[in-house]
Amino acid sequence: MKRIFNLVAMIAICNIAFSQTPASYRFRKPVVVNSTTWKFVNVTSGVDALVSVTGSQNASVNMIDDSSIYAYAWQPNIKYTAKRNNSSDSSYVEFTINFVKSSNGTTSPQSVLAMTIVDCDGNSNIREMAKVSLPATAKGISGSLITSYQDSKWLNFIGGTTDMSGVDTSVYKAMSQVNFTNIATYKIRVGVLGKINANETRQASYYFKGFTQLIVPLPVKLVKFTANNQTNNTELTWLTSSEENLSQFDVMRSLDGKTFELLGSVNAVGNSNDLNQYNFTDLNTSELNSTNVFYQLRMADENGVYKYSSIVQVKLLNTKTNATISIYPNPSTDYLNINFTENEPIITILDVNGKTIELTVSSDNSIGSKQFDVRPLENGVYFVNILNNDGSVTSTKFIKR
Repeated sequence: MKRIFNLVAMIAICNIAFSQTPASYRFRKPVVVNSTTWKFVNVTSGVDALVSVTGSQNASVNMIDDSSIYAYAWQPNIKYTAKRNNSSDSSYVEFTINFVKSSNGTTSPQSVLAMTIVDCDGNSNIREMAKVSLPATAKGISGSLITSYQDSKWLNFIGGTTDMSGVDTSVYKAMSQVNFTNIATYKIRVGVLGKINANETRQASYYFKGFTQLIVPLPVKLVKFTANNQTNNTELTWLTSSEENLSQFDVMRSLDGKTFELLGSVNAVGNSNDLNQYNFTDLNTSELNSTNVFYQLRMADENGVYKYSSIVQVKLLNTKTNATISIYPNPSTDYLNINFTENEPIITILDVNGKTIELTVSSDNSIGSKQFDVRPLENGVYFVNILNNDGSVTSTKFIKR
């Protein structure tokens, strides 16, 4: 079985530039703190790293570290606990990494962290993925097939559909990078998007070493990107304030917010320090079997280097939603069970102000249902929104007592 090598290059250097020689972090022989937390001692001078499991979905940690390949890498083995059959299914383990002083265990901010994801690819069934918590900044890598986009909480990286068997740090097509500044803690979700067999174990590898040559900034500043539904069509508009050797904008569309397809391309001005406005019309969107549609721009320069814009969402007119959900018990005091007709949709819990609430999900959910722990919630009214596979949204209300 092919091993996944998600290589994390973390760089702690001065505040100004990545061009300086980065420090190397040595993750060796973790010490068990408790059932969910491990300590890597003295990863860099005077600094320990605490790695904790803080969430999961259809996955668990089979082994926290295996240094049989890279002696100074953190290489967790992740076991996928149940079979998933749908291309939009996601399975992951969420880790929280905290850097603390070795002397007293207090917080130890690192001035710059550069995380390079390696061998993030896929095949006809799955696409490997990684998510990192915000604030974070994506950096382009020339020729990478990884899709990156940002939502309200995460910077998302999703591998392509080509299996790069045997690749390492020299194959940029399966690599991407994210940078943090002055940060002592962050979360990372490691897993797969799509079908997976029950009890399949895959290894992720995080190699704490600098790869500054991978930073390929794209010379374009995107000021605004909007989408507006016009009954039958959807009008896209975006504005740039500067461009340097920019080639084109590829317009991407998705019905589920995760898997995007190319609609068409718009030539860029190329070199400019003025404001430039662009437009694109997505025709006949009213005929799509969806309530919501998502758009993203892929911006490419003349050398083939590209990066992605943030995702914009538009609600379509005259569409139907036929999915159903049921929740129980309602009102609920401890656990809320949600049954749905769609196969593993995206479920969001919102308060009355529309704020997303993060809740723990039971690890033994059966297909077609999920169980949420609502004990941390204050008493009151909440909403369950389900983003179905066709892009539609189904919503219902529940009460926490």
